[in-house]
Amino acid sequence: MKRSDFLVILLLVLISALAYLPLVGELGYYHDDWFPTMARVSGVSLETMHAVDRPMMGLLYQITASLLGEQPLVWHLYAWAARTLGGLALLWLLRQVFPGWNMAAVWMVVLYLVYPGFLQQPSANNYQNHIFAYSIAILSLALSIFALNVRRIALRGLIYLAAGGMVYFYPRVYEALIGLEALRLVLLTYVLWRRSGGSLWVVAPRAVVWFLPYALITAQFLYWRLFRFESLRAGVDAKELIEGLRADPGGQAVQILLGLFQDVWETVIGAWVIPLYQLGLNAPVRALLLAGVVAVLAVTLLVFFHCRLGGQGDDSPVEDTRSHDAIWLGAVGVGLTLLPAALSGREVQFRLFLDRYTYAAIVPTALLLGGLLYAAVRPRWRTAAFCALTGLAAVTHLLNAAAYADVWQVQRSFYWQMTWRAPQIAPGTLVFAHMPQGYRFTEGQVIWAALNRIYHPNPPGPVITAQVLNRDTVGNALAGLPEERENRNIKHVLNYDHILIVSQPSANSCLQVIEPENGVFSPFEDQLVREIAAVSDLGRILTGAAAVEPPPVIFGSQPQPDWCYHYQRAGLARQQGDWREVLRLGTQALDAGRHAADPVEWLPFLEASLILGETEMAQRYAAELQPFPSTYAEICQYLQRNYPQRAGWVCAGQS
Repeated sequence: MKRSDFLVILLLVLISALAYLPLVGELGYYHDDWFPTMARVSGVSLETMHAVDRPMMGLLYQITASLLGEQPLVWHLYAWAARTLGGLALLWLLRQVFPGWNMAAVWMVVLYLVYPGFLQQPSANNYQNHIFAYSIAILSLALSIFALNVRRIALRGLIYLAAGGMVYFYPRVYEALIGLEALRLVLLTYVLWRRSGGSLWVVAPRAVVWFLPYALITAQFLYWRLFRFESLRAGVDAKELIEGLRADPGGQAVQILLGLFQDVWETVIGAWVIPLYQLGLNAPVRALLLAGVVAVLAVTLLVFFHCRLGGQGDDSPVEDTRSHDAIWLGAVGVGLTLLPAALSGREVQFRLFLDRYTYAAIVPTALLLGGLLYAAVRPRWRTAAFCALTGLAAVTHLLNAAAYADVWQVQRSFYWQMTWRAPQIAPGTLVFAHMPQGYRFTEGQVIWAALNRIYHPNPPGPVITAQVLNRDTVGNALAGLPEERENRNIKHVLNYDHILIVSQPSANSCLQVIEPENGVFSPFEDQLVREIAAVSDLGRILTGAAAVEPPPVIFGSQPQPDWCYHYQRAGLARQQGDWREVLRLGTQALDAGRHAADPVEWLPFLEASLILGETEMAQRYAAELQPFPSTYAEICQYLQRNYPQRAGWVCAGQS
């Protein structure tokens, strides 16, 4: 290996690491990352779960999960490695497409690696499938260009076999990548045209011949996907697309083109601005400072390596034509790779996970932006322009990772608090888990996957089911009728007559088990929780069972005791009727300088003080409630109903 090649590879690995690894140890599982856990607790394999929409992804996922295990860090490192290796494959591809334009290829790969419009990298357990498939697709493109140089028929056949096998594989993992096959034809045509110097119309038939094996594999996939495979998920059902085009071809075509134009704009331009603005708006100071450090380090690395590499032939006389070629190749490629999503009615948006539709277009986007910068920016400012884009992207990824880390910290704490409060949850329980805005669980399956892994890890399951709280599920809960569910071939029953409601009203609140009989709520509590509180059954918590802990391989080691630890243990002791233990825990918390951020959390300690006749402690707890008159009033109403002789110690003047 040449020294310059080693430096390039080192640069790409370091830039990728700076973009994705600074907070990797703080990341966890999100949304569909819980699929392997769902498979484990239900006994339904990942392959069977994904048979409803992407069978090949299910097979890949099952193999990967068996190798990587459950530790989130391993998944994050694997996803990063897969993306980085895809960047190295892209470097090989670009050096073949633009021979001698070496530094430009490096810059384009850097843009690919740090592209800020795809924000699902922290959801590594699930999206490693997409990342791995894309890297395989890039390698397949590079092999198909490499085959043009091979004279030996046998070796060329092996290369075709390898590249064709990858074509068979990667669209079946993620069908939205199919547009890369159109890009393959464009690249083959371009390379043959540049080498021959002849007319494009003369070269095009030759390119089609070279492309034919891949075209046949692609056609077989499209036939299978469009006409043979029956998806049980409407979101990936191709028949809906076909029926829509048949019903209104003109209207659908206009809608698709308008959507495609918007997607191109968002993918190429918006990706560098919108996520950064959204993430930076409410980012904590720590994240902003760390993002600045990462950006400075990334820019320093780029400048240092650029000086060591010395331009790599970028200033040759043919540079202008290559930059123009990169522009049109990138522009055509962006349109082709975004087209499948546009055809299926998908829209690139930087919210609700919809940024994932940019992913198929990252390679041509890097081509387009690289070509534009080489064509429009003078050489003396070009490095600064690429560094600026890289720095912006590095800041975006750091802020994105910080936001994900914050969510995992809160959700991880939720599960630890569950085990402190509930030693065991009765089989058949339907848990409603409500979190504060910004930390909410996306689907019930996310909750029951984790809860069953903690409380009932052995299949078949799920033994505990779960729901998120919204207007529809509130109606189901109040009706109290069981509902049979089948999700990804996992069958379970939602027992709306065996509900346990847990809520964390704010990011600073502790987990709170809703008790319908006391009528006391946090001032931060959601109205929906108040409406549904009457159906919460505290008896679903089995207080006499042996305590369990969240498996450290997923949830890490137990956090250091804090206020919420004392509050949860006190809640359990209160349910058990052990008032001495409640009072002891409260005193211990106060002695350690720990205080509630949510006033409702003083209730168990105040109640224990009244029952045990500890007037001084009761007044001490009551003083903590003074700044919250509405909550204080609710607590006093509860105390006056249950302890009319003693409530006057702390509730004089309260109504």
